[in-house]
Amino acid sequence: YHNCVFVGRDASGSARFACLRSTQGNFKQDVAGSDKRFNFCFEPKEGTCVTVAAFESPIDALSLATLWKNDPDMKGEWDSTNYLSLSGTSPKALLQYLHDRPAVQHVYLCLDNDEAGLRGMEKISKAIENDPVLHERIQKIHVQPPPKKCGKDYNKMLENLLAETMGGHPQPARR
Repeated sequence: YHNCVFVGRDASGSARFACLRSTQGNFKQDVAGSDKRFNFCFEPKEGTCVTVAAFESPIDALSLATLWKNDPDMKGEWDSTNYLSLSGTSPKALLQYLHDRPAVQHVYLCLDNDEAGLRGMEKISKAIENDPVLHERIQKIHVQPPPKKCGKDYNKMLENLLAETMGGHPQPARR
């Protein structure tokens, strides 16, 4: 059916969540029985990391990873960050992720630059601040939606950059 399957795993590595995303349309579906606390995450190539970047979708997470991979200022550090999809704007997956990984001290909220994403980032920040364990441990919450001029999300930002680089026009998002 031309779908990507994004699998989320718990701290022990067991699959607990999966979502389908179409490569040729707007089809989106979470697999029945999925636990949204354990969403798709692209983790560091090696070792542990003190940073997690949270996104509304797996596509946005992978888009920012691609942008950073091709950014000379990142100097090969793009693959030393945790990229976590929330499958929306709920704090549920991020809170679980932070509790399961006590080394994480910095959170980048990279949700969409639209009304839902901005409200979601406020809600997530408050949820972290209201959690007694995380309130003490998380040193900084960075609110980092993509710049409005680049599109509403990191996938649109990547598409626009590719269109500029390749001399074409931006293509509509395929999510």
